[in-house]
Formats: sequence, structure tokens, C-alpha cells
Amino acid sequence: MADHNDAPPTEASLRRALHRAADGRALDVDEAATLLTARGEPLDQLLAIAGGVRDAGLRDAGRPGVVTFSKNVFIPLTRLCRDRCHYCTFATVPHRLPAAFLERDEVLQIARDGAAQGCKEALFTLGDRPEERWPAAREWLHERGYDSTLDYVRASAIAVLEETGLLPHLNPGVLSWADLQRLKPVAASMGMMLETTATRLWSEPGGPHYGSPDKEPAVRLRVLEDAGRVGVPFTTGILIGIGETLAERADSLFAIRRVARQYGHIQEVIVQNFRAKPDTAMRGMPDAELHDLAATVAVARILLGPRARIQAPPNLIAGEYDLLLRAGIDDWGGVSPVTPDHVSPERPWPQIEELARHTAAAGFTMRERLAVYPEYVVRGDPWLDPRVLPHVAALSLDSGLADPEAAPTGHPWQEPDDTVASGRVDLHKEIDTEGRTEDRRGDFDSVYGDWSLVRDSVGVPSGAPHHELPDQLREGLRLAGSRPGSLLLPRNEGRRWRCSGRTVRRSTSCAGSRTGCGGRRSATTSRTSSTATSTSPTSATWGAASARSPSASGTPTPTGSPWSRWPTGPRRRGGPARPRCACRVASTPSCRSPCTPTWCVRSRSGCRGCTSTRSRRWRS
Repeated sequence: MADHNDAPPTEASLRRALHRAADGRALDVDEAATLLTARGEPLDQLLAIAGGVRDAGLRDAGRPGVVTFSKNVFIPLTRLCRDRCHYCTFATVPHRLPAAFLERDEVLQIARDGAAQGCKEALFTLGDRPEERWPAAREWLHERGYDSTLDYVRASAIAVLEETGLLPHLNPGVLSWADLQRLKPVAASMGMMLETTATRLWSEPGGPHYGSPDKEPAVRLRVLEDAGRVGVPFTTGILIGIGETLAERADSLFAIRRVARQYGHIQEVIVQNFRAKPDTAMRGMPDAELHDLAATVAVARILLGPRARIQAPPNLIAGEYDLLLRAGIDDWGGVSPVTPDHVSPERPWPQIEELARHTAAAGFTMRERLAVYPEYVVRGDPWLDPRVLPHVAALSLDSGLADPEAAPTGHPWQEPDDTVASGRVDLHKEIDTEGRTEDRRGDFDSVYGDWSLVRDSVGVPSGAPHHELPDQLREGLRLAGSRPGSLLLPRNEGRRWRCSGRTVRRSTSCAGSRTGCGGRRSATTSRTSSTATSTSPTSATWGAASARSPSASGTPTPTGSPWSRWPTGPRRRGGPARPRCACRVASTPSCRSPCTPTWCVRSRSGCRGCTSTRSRRWRS
């Protein structure tokens, strides 16, 4: 986690960070935190840099100067929640509600009212798993035949698709892998705010998320990753001004960037400023400053890059539309002409016409999008399930933006008619008869995400620095990889190659390999004991033959020799030279090292041919 204490940056460090951002160089957490402190002229420079990055991304997407929004209806399926966030007024208690959940007919009525006004998105917002805290929620679900809140969310989303044609965007909180799999076929997109990666705000008493099990940063990051693995277009974001440090805020943006790069599923990042609400534990906390919000949006734009879609809620910025557009946003989020913002009802959304007027005054054009962003609409599979794809296609243009002339109409929620006909029918031939024609799948470079991030996630180092390896070990590894036979040459006889569990001379092979050792080299070694290899038949034979050898030195080769695994028989091409043997006088020159493994055509009949400068030749 980031440091709790923000040391004020110097002017020199701020200038350096601005220069690096302007040059397009990579920033670290400290530099990003430094940029968050920009005010006055440095802030103007920061906004100009971020605006340029945003403009380049819009040009690359084929819609220069276009700022999007979604025309939606807000469906508060339930306001009960098992969490206790100390700034929230959306969650409440059962006795303050007429019912634990909205009935199905109430949900459909809100959706029909939105469809009549031209809305195309149904925003489902609800508390996290209220049935685990409130008996009233469990009873309501049980009476209507649902096992969980998510079961009712799924049924309601299907009803909205079939009855009204609005595209559901689901915000049900923390979801498991299985939950994401079940909800993807009924939603165009889903979302969950990361809010912050500062664990202390969740774990320490007095923190804004203390007592809220679903607000643990590690849990929410896991949801973001699972959504990427499932292939769900996902909206997330951060909440600023709730007690986090600038370094923690920057760390949250880096966490979102990592997940977005790895899976490519983060369709939108919301930068939301804290606004104190009455009747909450944090009602006395000051609101996040708008210049702080603008600096955070600009840093998010620089870190996330030109392809990211960044939003700031228009009803929380006190009319500073131009400031946020300069900071690099390219989306206003969902705006409803029908329903209030139930999360911040005290701050209503601006009228769509007013929002378009302010956007045009800043030099941009406002266009409507769907609940799923244009890039994912154009790509279709695997981001959109076949059961929801026809509903999306009915409301979209070829560019992926919303069709202003299309009126939402209900369609049956089912598999497309041509799904079976378009399936693979030649697998019996290509797999069983022809086989694979390439060494890897066609989308190998992209299907697993960013390779550098995949490598980091499994903890594989990018490469061992040369200086961490001893010189002799590094040379031994080089020889073993290119010319293993040269390890037996006399000039290498005095060198020791380290192996996990034992030290051997000249040979990278290991007697313990037959009993579990894989020959891995390590920094710590020990001598091979006879008990370590007593189960090896080859070692036993070698020891017996060595014991019979009339060695002049009087020191026979010990049982369990590290060289007992060397194969016997004639010399192979490229193998080590064979010492002279009594049964094969025409062999290569004799070995000059004691206890050397040798090669002999009669080895299978008992001769081991071990010779040295201090030993005599002997016959079997």
C-alpha cells in the first residue's frame, strides 16, 4: 500500500514530472502523486497535456471532438445493503422502505417510461447481497422463489430486455466468477467502483469503509480481474477526497491501468469527487476541491492513455463543465430525463440540452452512446453474449454509437437462430485427420492479454541478472547449453558445478536425478552421501566395480558416485572423450583425473575402465 504521509513536492520535482508527461515518458507513482499537486500555471500545463492525449485518442477512434453520454433510467432494485459505508445515503434500513425490493412490475414501468422518452439504457443499482444482513430481504426473495439477490437481478434484466428493449447495465457490487458468468448473458455491460486501493481506509476504525466487507480493495481488484477473464465490458473508477493520500490515489489509478492493459475490458473509468451528505458519519468532512478533481482527471488521462474513456459525473461538478473537458474527459456518463440520481438525489442531473450546450461551448460535439461503449459494440463477440447481441445491434450504428432514430423495442431473449448453423462442422477433419498446421493458435499474441503483465502476475522474473551468478557457474551453464561434452575436458576438471543437494566435478549430471533431483543448480550444495543414491542400480554397480579396482592410490570410487548416471557403451557423436581402458587399448588418451566416468564397449560385461595418472590398467 502507498505511504500514508504525503511530503509536499518541490517545484523542481513538479517541473520534472510535467516535462516527462509532456514528452510521453512513463511515470511512476511518485511522479503521478506530484502531478496531483499542480495548481495555477502548472495545472494549466497539466490540463493541456491531458487534453492533447484525449484528442489523439478520439482521432484514432474515428470520432474527433466527440464527447459521449448515455440516456438512461435509474432502477434502484433495492436500497438494502450489507455494507456500512460512512458517506452513503443510498443504503438504508428496511423500516424506511415500503418493500425490500422493487417488484417486477415496478421495474418494468420505470423501463417503459424511459423507452417512451428515448432512453436506451437501464441502470440497475443496488446494495451488496442484502439478504446476508437483513431478514426482510431474505423473506422477500424466498416468497417470490428466488435464492439470492443476484437471481432476482438476472430475472429483472431479462424482463427489461424482452418487454422494453432497454439495455441493462448492472451495478450489483462484488461478484464472483460464477456470478459474472451468469449475469453476462443478460447485460450489455456491468460496473463496480474500485474507489481506492488504500486498505487502511477499510481496515482501520474510523475509516470510510470500516465495517464494509465488500469494500476491501483486494476483493474489488479480484472482481475487476475476473470480469476481464469472463470478457465483460466493465466500468470502474475511483472516489477522491475520502481520506486517501495522493500517493494512494495514484496507486489506485495504476491498479486500474494494470487490469485494463491485461484484459482490455475496462470500458470506462469514472473519477468521482466526494461530496458530503447530511445524516452520514462523514457529513463534517470537506468536499473534494474541483481543482483537485481536475488534476486527478488529467493524471488519470495521462496514465491510462488515449484509448481510455474517462468520465466525471456532471451533477457533482458545480457547473465547471469547461474545466473538466480541459482536463481530458470524453464522456459525461449516464444522464436521465426520467429518473433522479438515487445515489445523490440532492444534486439532480443537468438537462441533456443544457449539457450539450456547455459541451459545444468548449468546442466539442455531444453524441449518445449505449450502455456498452462503441469499441465493444463493433467487436461483438467475445464481449457481447449472443443472447444480448441482437438487442444491442437493434439500437446501434455501424460506428458502435447509439442510433438516434432507433426506438427501443422488446425482443425475445434467446439464442440467435443462426448460432447452430454457423458452428464448426469440420473439426473431425481438421483435428483428427489433418492435425494442427501451426505450432500455436492464431490469436496467440493477443488472447492472453499483455504478455509482460501476464508474466508479472505469475511472478516469473524477466531474466536473472548476470552479476547474481558466480562466474564459474555461469560458464558451466553456458557450456552445458552449447557443448556439454566439453565439461569433461581436463582444463575443466578443477571446477565445480553446483547442483541442488550435492557438489559434482565437471559434470552437470547428478546422481540424485533418479531419486527426485531434477539437476537444478543452487547457491548452496552438499556432498552426495551413499544413502542418497543407494536405491540406484547403476550407482550400486559402479560402487562394486570401483571397490574391485586395484587403484594405486588406495582410494576406490565411493558407492553412489555423482557420475554413476553417465551412460555406458560406445562413444556417441559429440560426447566426451573416452579414457584408455584395458579392454579397449585403441581408446582415446587416458583420463588425467581420479575417479573419472569412462566409456567402454565391454561395460555391460563388467569392465568399468576407470583409469587415472595414479592407477594401473586392469582387466575385468
